[in-house]
Amino acid sequence: MTLPTTPSPPPDEDSGDRRLTWLPWTLIGTAALAIRLTALHRFSYWLDEMLEVFTIRSGWSAMWHALRDQVLNPPLDYVLQKLFDALGPSDSARRILPALWGTGGVLSIGILVGRRAAPRVGAMAAICLAFAPYHVRYSQEVRPYALGMFLTALTLLLLDRYLEEPGAGRLIAAVAAAVTVAYTMFLAALILLI
Repeated sequence: MTLPTTPSPPPDEDSGDRRLTWLPWTLIGTAALAIRLTALHRFSYWLDEMLEVFTIRSGWSAMWHALRDQVLNPPLDYVLQKLFDALGPSDSARRILPALWGTGGVLSIGILVGRRAAPRVGAMAAICLAFAPYHVRYSQEVRPYALGMFLTALTLLLLDRYLEEPGAGRLIAAVAAAVTVAYTMFLAALILLI
């Protein structure tokens, strides 16, 4: 006599899929960061980078006065660079923060595109951006471009998550990210408003 068998439950999709879906993003992020950290000393500072370093190397009050008088640059990038400057970085090491922001931009844009189109499309967009020469170059400058792009993409990603499933926490995160964009780059804030 044969006993009836019950079908086995399906495997827990959440635990396995999450590890598998984050593996490509980890590899893409590692590759993007490695590319951006390669040969940071290759180019000497250009004028705008020198002016930013000069501004952040002054005292806090002098930096705030310079930023207020210039009225061209929001302060967030300067503040983060000033905090990093306390570690006494070399000229090439000052470019580590922009390399991190550039990597964050690659991942944020890829994940956003993956949510809006398809995960594979997002991964391909991130891979293309990870190797894009202009993005790599601007992710190696002591300027707010990489941070502005990262925060803009992050804001759009957080807004997309909020629209998918509205909640107070998600709304606060999206608004906070949008405010940080406004304190990083005026042009990025204008683009975000549009």
